[in-house]
Amino acid sequence: MKEKIKIDADRRYQDGEAKYGVFDPFTDLSDFLQKGYEEGLDWLNYYEMFMLQVIRQRPDIWEKIKKDYYVRRNILMELLKMHLELTQKAKELGYGRSEKDKM
Repeated sequence: MKEKIKIDADRRYQDGEAKYGVFDPFTDLSDFLQKGYEEGLDWLNYYEMFMLQVIRQRPDIWEKIKKDYYVRRNILMELLKMHLELTQKAKELGYGRSEKDKM
């Protein structure tokens, strides 16, 4: 499973490179921590929509997967919390752009 994830991640990186050009960490001013957080929130919302969809369409399946769902959802919530902690620590250490720099 990890190999599939690595292959998929590499493919997405290559797709992005083809669309946006080669990533240059010295000139790219993107706020990747913020983008990552927003992507994580999207992932959480997709998870919630999946849950509602299964409950409505296949309650029999929901009963069999709901424990696994909640375990994974809690892991995702913990990852988002850890991400925010890393973002805060990076800011405290002086990494990142100030609001003034973003304008």
